[in-house]
Amino acid sequence: MAYLNENFLLNNKTSQRLFHEIAAKQPIMDYHCHLDSAALADNVGFSNLSDMWLGGDHYKWRAMRAAGEPEELITGKDSSPKEKFDAWARTVPQTVRNPLHHWTHLELKSYFKTDLILSPKTADAIWNSPMLGSRRPPSPLRTSAKISTSGWSAQRTIRSTVCSTTSPSIPADTSPKCSRRSAPIKA
Repeated sequence: MAYLNENFLLNNKTSQRLFHEIAAKQPIMDYHCHLDSAALADNVGFSNLSDMWLGGDHYKWRAMRAAGEPEELITGKDSSPKEKFDAWARTVPQTVRNPLHHWTHLELKSYFKTDLILSPKTADAIWNSPMLGSRRPPSPLRTSAKISTSGWSAQRTIRSTVCSTTSPSIPADTSPKCSRRSAPIKA
């Protein structure tokens, strides 16, 4: 059985029925995301998996610091995206029983259609994976190359109502950029 199966955190028949028959069909209301509202409004594209996952998530940064990763591999300008991703892969096994562990693997399963558990042993396989949730046959492009060439952007990663942590005192929809956007989301 996969680490995250269709009944992850659904411990009895009632919870499974309620989720699959009712809740799964409802829109997602995300009251605390880490997407920059300007990036969302401009539909900024991601360059690679590290950019997509680690570019602005201070919770992941804090976990990496606690795991002893050097700052250069967290927010530094001179380390490569792959080096930062490898630092996250070294950190993830230390986050078991922390929502970061669940979120990481839910995202791997949802976006990249893989049940691999991120660790130093699987980091290269995930970084270089031809899987990206596409219904088309696998291409020779690998995960990070696909992210930059397949239109993976701030808006594509969500289809929900989002509240950004960029500036909690200013409603996102008062931004001229957010008002002009055409994404199927509500800010």
